[in-house]
Amino acid sequence: MNELPVMPIGNIQKTDIRDEHMLGYFRVCASYKDEERIEQGDKFPIFASELFGKAPSYWNYHLIVQLQGCPLKCPYCYVDDDGIYGLKPNYLTPKQLIGKVKEIIDTDSRLHVFHLMGGAPALYIDKWLEIIDCMYEKDLSNTIFHSDIILVEPDLRSDFFKHLREIKNTKNHLIALCLKGISEDNFEDNAGIDGRVFNDCINNLYKILSTDINYYITLINPDVQKLPDFLDGLSRMWGDKILNRMQIIKIKPFNVTKDRYNKLFSKPESEFKKLDDNYDQAMNILKQFSQKPQPAMQGTGPNLLNLYKR
Repeated sequence: MNELPVMPIGNIQKTDIRDEHMLGYFRVCASYKDEERIEQGDKFPIFASELFGKAPSYWNYHLIVQLQGCPLKCPYCYVDDDGIYGLKPNYLTPKQLIGKVKEIIDTDSRLHVFHLMGGAPALYIDKWLEIIDCMYEKDLSNTIFHSDIILVEPDLRSDFFKHLREIKNTKNHLIALCLKGISEDNFEDNAGIDGRVFNDCINNLYKILSTDINYYITLINPDVQKLPDFLDGLSRMWGDKILNRMQIIKIKPFNVTKDRYNKLFSKPESEFKKLDDNYDQAMNILKQFSQKPQPAMQGTGPNLLNLYKR
């Protein structure tokens, strides 16, 4: 089947989005709200600017569509295997999807990024090259194809790396490698599944980095006690460039997030104060590491899998 399960915007999710930013199954989102706070928001515009040129503001606004399906149960997410609170997907071929993307982007000069979001959009990695090809056919070659890998997909698709290598030579892709924790316990708390999967995620991260795709790394709510050793291990394996392609995403108290925390995970709203404090500490640690010279001695760092077992 050559169709993608495109999810509608959930009813609670709609309360977090401006009316003018909801476009049927699509939505528009800015990575940061004002120029002065770009360092504290999603750094996608900075990474895109470094790779593709133009000012970060050029890459700020994304056209987003979310796909159904994800094996994780993250409390802050919008879409999982059950969809969005019972809402069902609309199935589109890559050609149909990009046709709709073209219609929207042609009417909004701010949009230079198409974000195929999840769920776990890399479960459909076999469609990525076709999507990019359709973007070229529709004269969207200057629009970035942006998507996410949550690092469990290589274990769910035997053809994962075959399809990942297919997009390596396309010019207009930028992929977020999303690590849901930096130890087994941290991963289990953030992703809602057995933390031993973390070990597979680290192995998959290394394999993906070796493919030389356009990437950046996103850490979600990392354990600040273990973060310095984790960053040290990564930088020794891959050099300082990896820290310059890394960001920490803040879990924000959107209505949909608060609802999932309360209903699905029985976590109170006070949990967000802990998340804020952890984010601030983690950002300071990453900033300190990014500012000091790191050794580029590939293969000489500590074994991350042994460091971060329970």
